[in-house]
Amino acid sequence: MQSLWIYPEDTEVLGVACKSLLKALKPRYQKIALFSPISGGCEGFGECEGLNPLEFHSAIDKQKALELVSTAQEELLFETILKRYDELQSTHDFVINLGCTPKFFLNALLDLNTILAKHLNAPMVAVAQTSLDHLKAMHSHILKKEAPFAIGLFAGETLEKPYFLSASLCKQQCELEASVVENLLQTKSEITTPLAFQMSLEKKAKKQIKKVVLPESEDERILKAAHRLNAMGTVDFIGR
Repeated sequence: MQSLWIYPEDTEVLGVACKSLLKALKPRYQKIALFSPISGGCEGFGECEGLNPLEFHSAIDKQKALELVSTAQEELLFETILKRYDELQSTHDFVINLGCTPKFFLNALLDLNTILAKHLNAPMVAVAQTSLDHLKAMHSHILKKEAPFAIGLFAGETLEKPYFLSASLCKQQCELEASVVENLLQTKSEITTPLAFQMSLEKKAKKQIKKVVLPESEDERILKAAHRLNAMGTVDFIGR
């Protein structure tokens, strides 16, 4: 595993989970990136004690993301996020993706947490503090959306321990048991969305750009395909 996605109930538990995971992962990974795909997706999080704002990375600001969503360009939004995530993976040993809290809103029909976790193939760590029932609902939601699930964390004491709840989080100490960390790192996910597959092909094509002879044609399909390939930078066209 090279990344995970924190799926938080609120900003407070997002900070607790992030600090706990950082503390557990730093002895194992030299360079760890904190990735908030849309800046403003976890407002107030950067103020959490013990977290360096300079360690945060994002792909796009909230206003631009809103513009893309409002004009039905969600795929361009996801492409932008995937490209930035790929850059971070190439320069870091591990990426902690900071999920959006319920207060962050782009579109009522757009579930950013499960959609992006699937695109990034990042197992989800569900974190709650108000009640165990809320954590159960988060777990059910992840499964319903067929997103990758890693563990559930509850920031508080509980007598009940359902199978998906790996540990309780201590807000003061921000520590995870070694066995919990080991189980987390052994989580496997092989989800490849169509968009992620397309972008992986583009990445491979850019490493070895082909020269293509463009035929003289006014066929709209050929022109559209040529425009798309040119925009991706995967081919070098030669006119006849």
